[in-house]
Amino acid sequence: MNFTKWMLRLMVVIGAIVFVFILLNFSPYRNLSEKSEIENVSIVVVLILMVSIFVFLFSSTTLFFIWIRQRPQKRKNRKGELPLTHKQLKDSFRQGFLIGLAAVILLILQLFRILVWWDGFLAIAAILMIELFFLSFKE
Repeated sequence: MNFTKWMLRLMVVIGAIVFVFILLNFSPYRNLSEKSEIENVSIVVVLILMVSIFVFLFSSTTLFFIWIRQRPQKRKNRKGELPLTHKQLKDSFRQGFLIGLAAVILLILQLFRILVWWDGFLAIAAILMIELFFLSFKE
């Protein structure tokens, strides 16, 4: 599990570095004034930006959920860190993935200028329903 945590930490750093690099060095808009705003967007830059946001949010929230799940174990066993079970790790990865996916969906809706409060609410409700679907299975 220690290798998994280090890989997730590396993904947080890589996602943050790529995000900052894109923001500082590239403009997502090409300088074509005769086209509309959505046709004027550089798709590659926006795609890299969305992937870096997803990687950062996925890995950081997965690390947060792993930390939350290990806190009760650390209190019981003060000697050190106990390994996570497969189910705890799987749940942390799933929840981190869904939070990253929700953020990217909301950003894509905002990119197309169709994000209003009820659309955002429906996107979050759909992600919540996916999570509840997975929680409904007994293992």
